[in-house]
Amino acid sequence: MMMTFTELFTSIVDRLADKPCLVYDGKTLTFAQLKDAALKQTEVPYSGFGIVPIIEANPLDAVVKQIGYFLRGIPCTIVNANYPQERIDYIVNECNSAVPPDTAYTVFTSGSTGKPKGVLLAKKTLENLFNFRIEFFREDDIWLSLFPVHFVAELMLPVKLLVSGITAHLATDAMRKDVNAVCRYIQDKGITAAGVPPTLCNAVLRSTEDTLKILFTGSELVRNVYSSKTQVYVGYGCSETAGPATFFTVDKAYSSTPVGKVIAGSMVYLLDDKGYLAAPDTNGETRLYLCYTASQKVEPEELRKHLEYFLPDYMIPAFIEQKDSLPINQNGKIDRINIAPPDMAQYQAPYAAPANEYERLLCRAFAEVLGLPQVGINDDFVRLGGDSVSAVEVQILLQTHCPTAKPVSAAVLNRLRTPKALAEYLASEKNGTETDDIIPHIVHQEKWAVSVDEEWFLKRYVVKPSLSTHILFAISLLGKLDVNRLDKAVRALLERHRVLRSIYHQTADGHFTRTLGAVPAAPLQHVVLHTQNNDEIIAAILEKRYCLILYRYRYFGIAESTQTGYTVSYSKLFFRHQ
Repeated sequence: MMMTFTELFTSIVDRLADKPCLVYDGKTLTFAQLKDAALKQTEVPYSGFGIVPIIEANPLDAVVKQIGYFLRGIPCTIVNANYPQERIDYIVNECNSAVPPDTAYTVFTSGSTGKPKGVLLAKKTLENLFNFRIEFFREDDIWLSLFPVHFVAELMLPVKLLVSGITAHLATDAMRKDVNAVCRYIQDKGITAAGVPPTLCNAVLRSTEDTLKILFTGSELVRNVYSSKTQVYVGYGCSETAGPATFFTVDKAYSSTPVGKVIAGSMVYLLDDKGYLAAPDTNGETRLYLCYTASQKVEPEELRKHLEYFLPDYMIPAFIEQKDSLPINQNGKIDRINIAPPDMAQYQAPYAAPANEYERLLCRAFAEVLGLPQVGINDDFVRLGGDSVSAVEVQILLQTHCPTAKPVSAAVLNRLRTPKALAEYLASEKNGTETDDIIPHIVHQEKWAVSVDEEWFLKRYVVKPSLSTHILFAISLLGKLDVNRLDKAVRALLERHRVLRSIYHQTADGHFTRTLGAVPAAPLQHVVLHTQNNDEIIAAILEKRYCLILYRYRYFGIAESTQTGYTVSYSKLFFRHQ
C-alpha cells in the first residue's frame, strides 16, 4: 500500500528529529526544524483555488515552503526568482487558474515554443515518486545537488531524498558555475552522493572519485561518463513524469548512454527519431540563432538588451543577425529548415596564431567547445556564442590538459574572453584572488547606479510590497546576554559591510540609485520582558526605527527575559516599504 508524503516524511522526522536534513550556504536545518519551518511558512490561508507560486531567491526557503505545501496537500510550484519580471508575472497569473482537485504540483516548461506551459502533476503521480526508494541510499549518505530547485529533476530532493533520511546540501549559484569550487566542496564536506549535470561529470569524477560513492546525472544526452570507483546512475524523464522516470547503472563509457529501467509503477514507450536525428557531422551541441528583418537598421545588441527584459539567460540567442529577407516555403510561411546558419567569419577577429603553450591550449579549447575549425588569440568567447554551459566545458578542458595551471572560473572567462587575455592571466604570478584580477576597485562617490539584480528586487518588493516580504525570526540563548558587546558587533558589521548601510532612491524615470548611510548613533534598545504583554512590548519597540538597512529598512528589536533563570533574546526582523 502506498504511503503519502506526509506519512513518509513524518515517520522520518519522528525517528531522526535532530539529524541535519538540509544545508545551504552555511545554514543547516534538522528534520524537526525543517518540518516546523515548513508548516510555519505555509500558514497563509489557502482559498482552495489555483496553485500557490513559490518565488524565493534563497533555494533553502523555496524547498522549505515546497515541503510545507506538500504536507498540507496544497498544490504549488517553484518559480525561478531570477526570471525576468514579465515571465514571473505571466506564471503567477497562470497559477490563478482553476485546477483539478487531485493536483499536487505544477511544472512550468521553459517556453521555448512560446509562453511557459504549466504541466499539472496529480497526487497519485507524486505518491508513486514518494514510494520509489532508490535502494542504494543509506541514511549516512550526504547528498549535494547542483541542479536549481525550480528544475523538475529537483522533485527528487523532497520526494526521494528527504524521505530516505539522508542529509542534502544545496549548491549556491556561484558554486554551480565553478567546477573547482564544486570539487573542493565535495571533498571538504565529505559528500558521498551528488546530482551533477552531464557537462560537469567527468571533471567532478576526476577530482572526487575517492570521496564520492554515487553520482547521478541526466536530463540530457550523457556521453562517455564512467568511473571505476564512483557508481554513476543516469536518469531520463520530462516535466510530465515529474523528473527522471528511468534509471541506468553505468557499467562503462557509452557514446550514447542507454535509457535503462523504468521506475516502479510507471511504463515507458520508446518512439522512433524520424525527423529528429542530428546530422552525422554535428556534435550534438545547440546554440540559439535569431535572424530577423526590419524596415530600418536595428542593431543586434539593441535587440539582445530588449530580449533580456523578458527572457531568461538560457533563451537569449547566441547569434543575432538582421537579414534582408527570409526564405518562404510553398505555403507562404517562413521556411525555417532552409534558413542559412550564421556566418561565423563575421563573429571572429582577424586570425592571429598562438605564440605560447597557454595560448595554444586556450585556442584549442575554444575551438573544441564552440565547434569551430580554428580560433585565434583575439577571438571573443562570448561573441562566438559562448555561454555559461560552454564556459564550464572550457574550464574542464583546461583542468584536464593543464592540471597545474591556476583555476579559470566562468567569471574570469566571461570577463577576459580572449585566449590572449586568459593566457596572460594564467601566466601571471600575482597571488591575489580572482576577484582582484577581474573586479576593479570602486572610486568613492555620493551615488551609485544599482545592479540589474538589485533593481529587479527593488521593483518587485519595494514598489509592490506584500506580506511575503515580512521576515520574522527569533532566537533563544542560554546564559546572560551582553547587550553592549552585541551592539558593538552589529556596529562593526555595519561599518564593514556597506550594503547594510545602503539606502535606495527611486528616480523620476523609475530606476534606482543608491547612497551610503552612516552607522546609526542610537544604541540597540534593551528591554526586560515580563510574563505578560510581551507581544505588546515587542510591538512597541519595533514601531521605532533602529539600525539595519538592506534594500529597504530592516529593524532589530532586542529584549531580555529573566523567566526560569534563562536569558531569552527576541530578534524580530521585517521589511517595511517607506
